[in-house]
Amino acid sequence: MSGLGSQIFFILKCLGATLCISALYSLCAAVTRRKDLPPGPKGAPFFGNGLQLPKLDQHLKMTEWARQYVRYIPAWMPGMDFKRSAAIARKAIRDMEEIPYRNVMQEMANGIVKPSMATRLIDRCLKDGVLNAQDQRDIEGTVGSLYAAGTDTTMAPLLVFMLMMSRHPDMLEKIQDEITRVVGQSRLPDFEDRASLPYLECVLREAYRWCPVAPIIPHQSMEDDVYRGYYIPNKAVILLNAWAMSRDPEVYPEPDVFKPERFLSQNGAVSDLHDPRKFVFGFGRRICPGRYFADATIWLAVASIAATMDMRQAVDSQGETITQISRFVSGIVMELEPFLCDIRPRSEKSLQLISGMGNTTEY
Repeated sequence: MSGLGSQIFFILKCLGATLCISALYSLCAAVTRRKDLPPGPKGAPFFGNGLQLPKLDQHLKMTEWARQYVRYIPAWMPGMDFKRSAAIARKAIRDMEEIPYRNVMQEMANGIVKPSMATRLIDRCLKDGVLNAQDQRDIEGTVGSLYAAGTDTTMAPLLVFMLMMSRHPDMLEKIQDEITRVVGQSRLPDFEDRASLPYLECVLREAYRWCPVAPIIPHQSMEDDVYRGYYIPNKAVILLNAWAMSRDPEVYPEPDVFKPERFLSQNGAVSDLHDPRKFVFGFGRRICPGRYFADATIWLAVASIAATMDMRQAVDSQGETITQISRFVSGIVMELEPFLCDIRPRSEKSLQLISGMGNTTEY
């Protein structure tokens, strides 16, 4: 990115984490085991297991064998790189859960803590008695899971929005005209303005649809079922394909085209008929618990960016437009790879509004 682009990309990377922290926390050797060794010679239990596997149970599946016995294979052995990676990841996850929790407890002890989800859960446990180790672990895991789920998932729609606004400056100008007409130029958009900004709403919904954050959402059946002639056994893993839903041409004509107008009704109001938020945040009992917080956060971010920034495609030293090909990062969370674009403040007034964003009121 050129202009302020590189800084803004970094800010987007931090945005989801910062907001989640504020809301949730208001802030090579083998291991010798003395028991639970699997069957086999004591000197080499792993090889014993491998030799005895067919004799123990001829119907034992490889996955079941791995779950039972791979944990006994030393991490230094060839092919066990994933065990070393898992150990690093485990420590990172524990740090992610424990460090903010300890900070909250320290601030509570010092009497300077701000209200947050973590403080409410801690207070609730303290009212019922002593905060025991299990309570602490439950709070760490609950709040930590929400933090992990809200970081990259917040950034992904923002990247789509900025890419498409740089490609389609006419759309951005339309949003800016709408914001100027409704909000004016003396302040930034706020939540109370959302219902009065229908085109911005349509652009955001199209960003959700064009790049669903979680393209494949796994679920597990709780009992035998039959759906449209398909037999689904109990405990079967069902992969819900949000990407395919977002690309259904019968629901979204020209699905690969970024077209916000598809969500406008004939009278100019926003239509909820095919709102992608009905599937991009998941389904059923495992639907994203932070979907309303995420949607409000992303809306406020895109509204503020559109109100204060102009975005165009980047140009090279010869003044020629650099054509960007949309590439996605592979993983559980789907997001765009970094891309080039030109991002600049709309005016001196925009800079003043941006500078004033740091003067927020505590809550």
